[in-house]
Amino acid sequence: MKVLLMISTISLFSFSAIAVSDYEKGMLKGLEMLKNANDLQASIDVVNYFERVAEANKTEWLPLYYAGYASLSVGFQQEKVEMKDDWYQKGLGFVKKAELLKENESELLAMEGYLTLMYISNDPMKRAPSQTRNAIGLLEKAKALNPNNPRPWFIHGQNTFYTPEFYGGGAKNAKPLLDKALALYNAFTPENNLMPVWGKERCEMLLKEK
Repeated sequence: MKVLLMISTISLFSFSAIAVSDYEKGMLKGLEMLKNANDLQASIDVVNYFERVAEANKTEWLPLYYAGYASLSVGFQQEKVEMKDDWYQKGLGFVKKAELLKENESELLAMEGYLTLMYISNDPMKRAPSQTRNAIGLLEKAKALNPNNPRPWFIHGQNTFYTPEFYGGGAKNAKPLLDKALALYNAFTPENNLMPVWGKERCEMLLKEK
């Protein structure tokens, strides 16, 4: 009886290890796709891929996070404003689902703020007065939840960089935020090989622009 119990326990642990390994393998494949997605269709493929990974791993928040991030990339590449809106809203939907699985996660709040700011940028005269404060508030909460996370600082700095100087934006006002982000990027170590690491190269590029 003890032998049977031991065999059953070993089998259970082995099955769990395989399941985790399959999830990680699938995530790493998706991250490689994301890294190499250089056109619109490739970015759409990444969204669809991570959506499938999320469906197969309903308790994991990272596939939804990356589906949101890839949706952001698709939105960037769309030419029509309404198509951009659709993809940013789709990305926000993924992030909202992820937040149900992982509350008070700095990376998710930063991504929610990023997607919201990009949605605002499609019609700033109409949306900025009522929505910008909430978007920046999401970034501030992300900073507070994880003071070592460079991404909310980078997103805040990038948004400031492209905001007209008349409204408190421009390169000069963005510099302190981007400097802070870069310092955090230089010191940042992800918890594991699936966690977000993006943004440093873009941050460095903005700091070089005048």
